[in-house]
Amino acid sequence: MNLGLDRRLTPRDTGSLGYTLNHYLFGGSLPSEGNNSLTSHVLTFGWTREITPVTNVTLRVGPRFTEGTVHPEVSASIAHKLKAGELSVTYAKSQSTSIGLGRVVDTDRVTASMTYQPVRFLQLSATPGFYSNTSGETESKVYSLTLGATYQITEWLSLAGFYRFSLQQGSFSSTSGTPGSPDQEISHNIVSLTLVATYPYRVY
Repeated sequence: MNLGLDRRLTPRDTGSLGYTLNHYLFGGSLPSEGNNSLTSHVLTFGWTREITPVTNVTLRVGPRFTEGTVHPEVSASIAHKLKAGELSVTYAKSQSTSIGLGRVVDTDRVTASMTYQPVRFLQLSATPGFYSNTSGETESKVYSLTLGATYQITEWLSLAGFYRFSLQQGSFSSTSGTPGSPDQEISHNIVSLTLVATYPYRVY
Protein backbone atom coordinates (compact mmCIF):
# COMPACT_ATOMS: atom_id res chain seq x y z
CA MET A 1 0.00 0.00 0.00
CA ASN A 2 1.31 3.42 -0.97
CA LEU A 3 0.14 6.85 0.14
CA GLY A 4 1.66 10.12 -0.99
CA LEU A 5 1.24 13.88 -0.71
CA ASP A 6 2.98 16.47 -2.91
CA ARG A 7 3.11 20.21 -2.32
CA ARG A 8 4.56 22.91 -4.55
CA LEU A 9 6.93 24.94 -2.37
CA THR A 10 8.36 27.34 -4.95
CA PRO A 11 8.09 27.62 -8.74
CA ARG A 12 11.04 25.19 -8.93
CA ASP A 13 10.71 23.13 -5.74
CA THR A 14 8.24 20.43 -4.77
CA GLY A 15 8.08 18.70 -1.39
CA SER A 16 6.54 15.28 -0.79
CA LEU A 17 5.54 12.99 2.04
CA GLY A 18 5.11 9.26 1.46
CA TYR A 19 4.08 6.17 3.38
CA THR A 20 4.46 2.56 2.23
CA LEU A 21 3.20 -0.61 3.91
CA ASN A 22 4.83 -3.88 2.84
CA HIS A 23 3.75 -7.32 4.04
CA TYR A 24 5.95 -10.29 3.10
CA LEU A 25 4.79 -13.90 3.42
CA PHE A 26 7.47 -16.59 3.15
CA GLY A 27 6.83 -20.30 2.80
CA GLY A 28 9.19 -22.76 4.49
CA SER A 29 11.29 -25.13 2.42
CA LEU A 30 9.70 -28.07 4.27
CA PRO A 31 5.99 -28.60 5.05
CA SER A 32 6.81 -28.75 8.77
CA GLU A 33 8.39 -25.29 8.66
CA GLY A 34 5.10 -23.59 7.79
CA ASN A 35 4.97 -19.94 6.80
CA ASN A 36 6.43 -16.82 8.34
CA SER A 37 5.74 -13.19 7.56
CA LEU A 38 7.29 -9.76 7.93
CA THR A 39 5.68 -6.32 7.92
CA SER A 40 7.52 -3.08 7.23
CA HIS A 41 6.44 0.54 7.41
CA VAL A 42 8.29 3.19 5.38
CA LEU A 43 7.97 6.94 5.90
CA THR A 44 9.81 9.15 3.42
CA PHE A 45 10.30 12.86 2.95
CA GLY A 46 11.07 14.02 -0.58
CA TRP A 47 12.28 17.08 -2.45
CA THR A 48 12.37 17.74 -6.20
CA ARG A 49 14.27 20.66 -7.67
CA GLU A 50 13.99 21.85 -11.28
CA ILE A 51 17.56 22.98 -11.91
CA THR A 52 16.74 24.00 -15.48
CA PRO A 53 13.63 23.56 -17.64
CA VAL A 54 15.10 20.23 -18.84
CA THR A 55 16.97 18.99 -15.75
CA ASN A 56 15.65 18.04 -12.32
CA VAL A 57 16.90 16.21 -9.24
CA THR A 58 14.83 14.25 -6.73
CA LEU A 59 15.78 13.08 -3.23
CA ARG A 60 13.71 10.91 -0.89
CA VAL A 61 14.88 9.76 2.54
CA GLY A 62 13.28 8.26 5.60
CA PRO A 63 13.20 5.33 8.02
CA ARG A 64 11.98 1.80 7.32
CA PHE A 65 10.60 -0.03 10.36
CA THR A 66 10.69 -3.84 10.01
CA GLU A 67 9.76 -6.05 12.96
CA GLY A 68 11.45 -3.88 15.58
CA THR A 69 14.45 -2.87 13.46
CA VAL A 70 15.09 0.45 11.72
CA HIS A 71 16.81 0.73 8.33
CA PRO A 72 17.38 3.75 6.06
CA GLU A 73 15.28 4.18 2.94
CA VAL A 74 17.02 6.39 0.36
CA SER A 75 16.36 7.33 -3.25
CA ALA A 76 18.16 9.95 -5.33
CA SER A 77 17.86 10.62 -9.04
CA ILE A 78 18.72 13.14 -11.73
CA ALA A 79 16.92 13.37 -15.06
CA HIS A 80 17.77 15.39 -18.17
CA LYS A 81 15.58 15.78 -21.24
CA LEU A 82 17.22 15.77 -24.65
CA LYS A 83 15.86 17.10 -27.92
CA ALA A 84 14.99 13.54 -28.97
CA GLY A 85 15.23 11.54 -25.75
CA GLU A 86 15.96 11.51 -22.04
CA LEU A 87 18.76 10.50 -19.65
CA SER A 88 18.41 9.60 -15.98
CA VAL A 89 20.49 8.07 -13.19
CA THR A 90 19.03 6.67 -9.95
CA TYR A 91 20.49 5.39 -6.69
CA ALA A 92 18.31 3.63 -4.15
CA LYS A 93 18.82 1.86 -0.84
CA SER A 94 15.93 -0.31 0.32
CA GLN A 95 14.84 -3.85 1.22
CA SER A 96 13.54 -6.50 -1.15
CA THR A 97 13.02 -10.25 -1.44
CA SER A 98 15.00 -12.97 -3.18
CA ILE A 99 13.59 -16.15 -4.73
CA GLY A 100 14.14 -19.11 -2.42
CA LEU A 101 15.09 -16.98 0.59
CA GLY A 102 12.70 -16.78 3.54
CA ARG A 103 13.68 -13.28 4.64
CA VAL A 104 14.21 -9.80 3.24
CA VAL A 105 17.55 -8.60 1.92
CA ASP A 106 19.13 -5.15 1.99
CA THR A 107 19.55 -3.80 -1.53
CA ASP A 108 21.67 -0.99 -2.94
CA ARG A 109 21.14 -0.29 -6.62
CA VAL A 110 22.39 2.13 -9.23
CA THR A 111 20.56 2.28 -12.55
CA ALA A 112 20.71 4.50 -15.61
CA SER A 113 18.07 4.94 -18.29
CA MET A 114 18.59 6.32 -21.78
CA THR A 115 15.93 6.77 -24.47
CA TYR A 116 16.49 8.16 -27.93
CA GLN A 117 14.16 8.68 -30.87
CA PRO A 118 16.30 8.92 -34.06
CA VAL A 119 13.26 9.04 -36.34
CA ARG A 120 9.58 9.70 -35.78
CA PHE A 121 8.37 6.11 -35.46
CA LEU A 122 11.39 4.47 -33.79
CA GLN A 123 12.43 4.69 -30.13
CA LEU A 124 15.59 3.10 -28.72
CA SER A 125 16.37 2.52 -25.04
CA ALA A 126 19.22 1.23 -22.87
CA THR A 127 19.09 0.54 -19.13
CA PRO A 128 22.27 -0.62 -17.37
CA GLY A 129 22.14 -1.44 -13.66
CA PHE A 130 24.11 -2.69 -10.68
CA TYR A 131 22.55 -4.28 -7.59
CA SER A 132 24.25 -5.22 -4.32
CA ASN A 133 22.13 -7.48 -2.10
CA THR A 134 23.18 -8.43 1.43
CA SER A 135 21.62 -10.69 4.05
CA GLY A 136 23.66 -11.19 7.20
CA GLU A 137 27.22 -11.89 6.08
CA THR A 138 26.18 -13.09 2.60
CA GLU A 139 26.37 -10.78 -0.40
CA SER A 140 25.16 -11.13 -3.97
CA LYS A 141 25.95 -8.70 -6.78
CA VAL A 142 23.99 -8.40 -10.02
CA TYR A 143 25.03 -6.61 -13.21
CA SER A 144 22.30 -6.06 -15.80
CA LEU A 145 21.74 -4.43 -19.17
CA THR A 146 18.47 -4.09 -21.06
CA LEU A 147 18.36 -2.89 -24.67
CA GLY A 148 15.06 -2.11 -26.35
CA ALA A 149 13.61 -0.86 -29.60
CA THR A 150 10.00 0.05 -30.39
CA TYR A 151 8.77 0.76 -33.92
CA GLN A 152 5.31 2.22 -34.48
CA ILE A 153 3.84 0.40 -37.49
CA THR A 154 0.47 2.13 -37.46
CA GLU A 155 -1.40 4.47 -35.17
CA TRP A 156 -2.48 1.54 -33.00
CA LEU A 157 0.13 -1.20 -33.66
CA SER A 158 3.79 -1.27 -32.59
CA LEU A 159 6.58 -3.82 -32.77
CA ALA A 160 8.77 -4.01 -29.64
CA GLY A 161 11.98 -5.96 -29.18
CA PHE A 162 14.07 -6.31 -26.02
CA TYR A 163 17.32 -7.98 -25.02
CA ARG A 164 18.20 -8.41 -21.34
CA PHE A 165 21.49 -9.65 -19.94
CA SER A 166 22.19 -10.20 -16.25
CA LEU A 167 25.13 -11.67 -14.35
CA GLN A 168 24.76 -12.61 -10.69
CA GLN A 169 27.87 -13.14 -8.59
CA GLY A 170 27.26 -14.98 -5.32
CA SER A 171 24.02 -16.48 -4.06
CA PHE A 172 22.01 -16.87 -0.87
CA SER A 173 20.77 -20.10 0.68
CA SER A 174 18.61 -22.23 -1.59
CA THR A 175 15.09 -23.36 -0.79
CA SER A 176 16.49 -26.70 0.36
CA GLY A 177 18.61 -24.98 2.99
CA THR A 178 21.93 -25.44 1.17
CA PRO A 179 24.24 -22.48 1.85
CA GLY A 180 24.89 -20.22 -1.13
CA SER A 181 28.35 -19.81 -2.61
CA PRO A 182 30.05 -16.39 -2.88
CA ASP A 183 31.89 -17.65 -6.00
CA GLN A 184 28.80 -18.88 -7.83
CA GLU A 185 27.91 -17.07 -11.05
CA ILE A 186 24.51 -17.17 -12.73
CA SER A 187 23.92 -15.49 -16.07
CA HIS A 188 20.73 -14.90 -18.05
CA ASN A 189 20.17 -13.86 -21.66
CA ILE A 190 16.58 -13.08 -22.60
CA VAL A 191 15.31 -11.93 -26.00
CA SER A 192 11.70 -10.97 -26.63
CA LEU A 193 9.76 -9.71 -29.64
CA THR A 194 6.16 -8.60 -29.23
CA LEU A 195 3.37 -6.85 -31.09
CA VAL A 196 1.66 -4.15 -29.01
CA ALA A 197 -1.87 -3.09 -29.96
CA THR A 198 -3.43 0.02 -28.40
CA TYR A 199 -6.85 1.52 -28.79
CA PRO A 200 -6.41 4.47 -31.18
CA TYR A 201 -8.84 6.80 -29.45
CA ARG A 202 -8.82 8.34 -26.00
CA VAL A 203 -11.58 6.98 -23.77
CA TYR A 204 -13.28 9.56 -21.53
